[in-house]
Formats: sequence, C-alpha cells, structure tokens
Amino acid sequence: MRLLLAFIVFSNALIAQTCFQPWNSSTAYIGASNVSHNGRNYTAKWWTQNNEPGNAPSNVWTDNGACNSCNTPNPGTIGTDQSIAENTIPNTLNNITTASGGNGSTYTYQWQKSTNNNSWTDISGANATDYSPGVLATSTFYRRKVTSGNCGEAFTTSIFIRVNIPCIVDADGDGVCDDVDLDDDNDGILDEEECPTSQVSTTFQTNGGTTTTFNAPSADLGFEFYIYSLDNSFNLNVNGVKLVPDEIQCSGSGANGESVLVFESDNSGFGQSGNANVWTINGTNESPVIKLKIVDFPNPLGPNIPRICP
Repeated sequence: MRLLLAFIVFSNALIAQTCFQPWNSSTAYIGASNVSHNGRNYTAKWWTQNNEPGNAPSNVWTDNGACNSCNTPNPGTIGTDQSIAENTIPNTLNNITTASGGNGSTYTYQWQKSTNNNSWTDISGANATDYSPGVLATSTFYRRKVTSGNCGEAFTTSIFIRVNIPCIVDADGDGVCDDVDLDDDNDGILDEEECPTSQVSTTFQTNGGTTTTFNAPSADLGFEFYIYSLDNSFNLNVNGVKLVPDEIQCSGSGANGESVLVFESDNSGFGQSGNANVWTINGTNESPVIKLKIVDFPNPLGPNIPRICP
C-alpha cells in the first residue's frame, strides 16, 4: 500500500499542468472557457458567472486536475534607440535580458512595430529573441511581446529607430533642416520672435477703386494679406502693380483686358457650360478666399535667405 501511494503522488507531480488565468467571480464565462482556482484547472460546461469552481452546486465546471501557479511574465529588454540614414539597415535588435516569470519554462516571442508608439502591428515571421528590421525609409518603433504558456503576456519597453531624411529646405545652409531649425536665417534672432503668431485684423468693404487704409505691425521679413469675402469681380494693386490689367471676373464675358476664373477640368467658368452664376465668394478664418504674401526675397530656397514665415 505504501508503494502504491508513493507512485500516485509521484505521477501527479509529473502531469501537473500550467495554470490557466485565475477565475474571477464578476466575469461571465461561456462553455469551454478555461480558468484556474485554488491550484486546479477547470473548464466551463456552459455559460456561468459567480459560480466558484470546485464549489458550484450546479456542477458547471469540469475539474482538469492540479496545476502549477503562474508568475507575472517579465519580457526582458531589447537594446537602445538608434539613428540611421534614410534607406539603410539598422543594427539588429538584440536580446539583452532574457524573459522570465510566467510559468518559468515556456516563452514565445512576437516582434511588433509602430509609427506612433501607440498602434502596434505584428511582424510576420519575427518570432525569435532577436530581430533584424532590414532597410528602413521611415522612423519606426519596435517592441517584443513575450507569452509564457497560459500565464499571460508582457511587452518590452519600445525602442525607436529614427530615420534621418535629407533636408528639403535649409535656407541658411547650416546643415539643420528648416522644420527643426530654431533660427532659419542664422541671424541670431529666434524664428518665434521673427514670426509672431499674433494677427492684426480689420473689417472693411471697398469697390470701384476706393482706397481703404489700416495700420499693420512692422515686419522686415514679409507680409500676409488675407481676404475673406469677394463679389464676383476684383483686382489688387500691390506696390503700384495690378494683378491683371483690368479685373478678375468670376462670371465674365471675356471683354478685352478681363481675366476670367475657369475650372481646370473643362476650361469653363461660372455662368458658362451649365455652371451656376456666383455673386459673392465667402471664406473662413482657416480658408480665406485669397492669401496675398509679400516677401523680402523672391527665392526662399537659396542660401542665406531670410526666413519667410509659413
């Protein structure tokens, strides 16, 4: 009898299984749901909630035997951030610290990537402890997901591979792209001081050549003039020069000197080819009808050109 008892205990130790996720009294379980409770695994026979495994009067749970308890998985670590040139290969993302915890023996890996460090996508076939991204054209975040049996999953801290794209504009030629340069024209005055965000506005109506005058703040780099409402014809005189010889017409007849606005698709204008007439054009603060920009230099892309505020 003693030998038989010893054999039974030894056999149970051999077949002890990994514990499923712990049972929760507030969770609704459907049939075939697996849980663990008090060191044993159970499977639900049908829908159930708040019926304790091993103590449910309706016998809703199937007892699958003893299990090993789970620890919280530790995903380990995978290295540090990198900075590379566009269309080059970064260094391999190496396993620095091995995963631990969970069931203590079984770990599976899944590498993931993201462009915003928020929404993540599994990388097909990337299931090793290390990962080599290959050629990159855009900056990307990477992390490694670790799963340990039925003991849950964990994620490493993400690492960022920055892809440095050549400058589109470097107005002062200092090697720092304008989109990140704090002083685009390298004159010692920060862009935020040269390009204030405050606006001076005035409301006016004018027609027939009547002049309207108002004061604007001083500006040595340029001036922007926004028009939010127009009737169906207009012209602008900028520094003594008209935009067109006569006027710009939204519904013109094609008279000598007249410039007519037309649709690019069929070269027809308002009031033509079935298009409705238009008498007033209204814009918004975000989208004015006309934006007139007067800048200090005609070529903002050349070297040592003062900054033109966007």
